[in-house]
Amino acid sequence: MEGLTPKKIQSIALLCEGIKQASVSSQIGVTVETLRRWAKNSDYRAALVLARRQIWSDRLGEASAHLMSALRTLQDIYTDPMQPASARVSAAKIFIDLTRPDGLGAAEEIAASDEQRVFVYLPDNGRGDRELNEKPEE
Repeated sequence: MEGLTPKKIQSIALLCEGIKQASVSSQIGVTVETLRRWAKNSDYRAALVLARRQIWSDRLGEASAHLMSALRTLQDIYTDPMQPASARVSAAKIFIDLTRPDGLGAAEEIAASDEQRVFVYLPDNGRGDRELNEKPEE
């Protein structure tokens, strides 16, 4: 942010916090038109983009720090036989949705596709689910 005035630097910080231009302009004592004029300046625009990238990078770092803990929690729910079946299924679905490769649609869309088939094999739980374990005929 070298070469920018203190007001420009302050405006960038406020805009990065998600504050609207009208509020930013009144907080730093300039008009909205001045903010718009600054936004046309390549140095100002570059500093704003850089500041936003840094914020996104910081937020992603914070989120990824909690990712493993969240995945372990989902795994604990999924594998805990004391959890209700609905909680275990929900945890499994969330995990699948989080780990599905980019570009794939919802599970229903995959199953409906002519090019792919999805089979679910459930263990025999003594409640008559055995027929679900048999592979469907092609």
